[in-house]
Amino acid sequence: MGVKFAGAFRYFKESNATWHIVDPGDGKIEPGCASAMNKALTKRAEELGVKFYLETPVKGLLTEEGKVTGLIAESETAKYTVHAKAVVVATGQTLKC
Repeated sequence: MGVKFAGAFRYFKESNATWHIVDPGDGKIEPGCASAMNKALTKRAEELGVKFYLETPVKGLLTEEGKVTGLIAESETAKYTVHAKAVVVATGQTLKC
């Protein structure tokens, strides 16, 4: 997708080089360098029909027979019930089902 990387680096001295840093093009690796990658991924996702719901926190997960089958989310103006084959929880918080 046209994103170039400056390389893979170690996050800690003892770790493997798995931290991939986006090349900003001007040689200045600093916070915000990944914005080019985020823009490319967002553009491609939108081309594929992905919808983004910003500021719309998930309030709960839907389950059937012990498996997660969707979610309930709510923004200031709308409430959503989404049924899905897979749900990725990446909040860093524990959700109650």
